[in-house]
Amino acid sequence: MILDAFTIADFGCSIGPSTFFAVENIISAVGNKYKKSNQNKTLDFQVFFNDLIDNDFNTLFRSLPSNRKYLVAGVPGSFYTCLFPKKSIHFAHCSTALHWLPKIPEEVFKRGINKGRIQYLGGEKEVTEAYAAHHGEDFGRFLRARGDELVDGGLMALLVFGFAAVDVYSSSGAGMVFEILGSCLEDMAKLKVDSFNLHFYFPSESELKAILIEVNRLFCVGKTAKMASPLSHKLDPKDTNYFVFLKRKGVN
Repeated sequence: MILDAFTIADFGCSIGPSTFFAVENIISAVGNKYKKSNQNKTLDFQVFFNDLIDNDFNTLFRSLPSNRKYLVAGVPGSFYTCLFPKKSIHFAHCSTALHWLPKIPEEVFKRGINKGRIQYLGGEKEVTEAYAAHHGEDFGRFLRARGDELVDGGLMALLVFGFAAVDVYSSSGAGMVFEILGSCLEDMAKLKVDSFNLHFYFPSESELKAILIEVNRLFCVGKTAKMASPLSHKLDPKDTNYFVFLKRKGVN
């Protein structure tokens, strides 16, 4: 198939530079394959950077590579909704953003069943179940929206932050970071910490497959792979300086 332009959307782009690396890798792979199959013809690339409306798009655009070979546009809004016309995107990409939920599960907030904690892990079983159910619904909304926006035969690559089991996360560097944050907040405002919860959920591999295959039959899963993270290993809770260093570097 001969195209005039190839559209790429990066969902949850933040302010870079990771999004630029991802886009350039996609363009390199697609461009090379297109040239081989279409007698060395060139292809124009249009890249849409998406994130929430309060994302610092000014910094994002100021940081764009000066030698880029693609056109750019910012698209503010929640990626849990449709953001583009039907069948208008050729490649959808989302990296380490889908664990963020659009809001805290209402039953957790209204019933106050997670008092003294700012995350679901380490709390009551019903809290974890509420977050898991909420994540499943939101991930389904994400997939349905992308299913409408992608052209027939379009591709989507997702890098999802998750753990094999709850106990693995709780003892990992990532778990320790939020435990430290939670204890700091509790010391600062014991009365108000009960009304604050971080709205993220780290799904297991089996949960992702269940949502992708059993709930949403819009996509054919071509390949899945596991990637190690520095914060997935067990760390000493005393290594506060190391936690701070990783988070300042944007390591997840």
